[in-house]
Amino acid sequence: MGIDNPDYLDITALTLRHSAHWSAFVVNMIFFGPPYAGKATQATLLENASGAIYIHYQALINDALAANTELGRQARQAIDSGRVIPDKVVIGLVQQRLTLQPTSKEYILAGIPRTITQAEALQDMLALIGKPLDLAVFFDLEFDVM
Repeated sequence: MGIDNPDYLDITALTLRHSAHWSAFVVNMIFFGPPYAGKATQATLLENASGAIYIHYQALINDALAANTELGRQARQAIDSGRVIPDKVVIGLVQQRLTLQPTSKEYILAGIPRTITQAEALQDMLALIGKPLDLAVFFDLEFDVM
């Protein structure tokens, strides 16, 4: 996938050139791609320009651990025992975060999902709460650019 692909969306150029118009563009979306590709940077710019909810995996986990919620305690148990945080915990945290917000708010997910199982569970949960995903943006960078 690249700039010559008809489905390619140059999200960086759009953000930098049209940030005043993002409120009309932002939909429920997910950013995915390699580490340090700019997902967090673009999500933060969109969040500031549009008021969308930006949900990042690490911040979601850190907030749950700090709040010592039931899901946070389950995440802590997994971390302390050297296991991966269970998919149901991650999806539950996303659901809690999205259902605490006004229903009209769009969202941007980054770092979530991390597995195919999470992706399937995320899709089901988003449909269940009436906030289905509208757009997935893959950050496609050459290794030497990163």
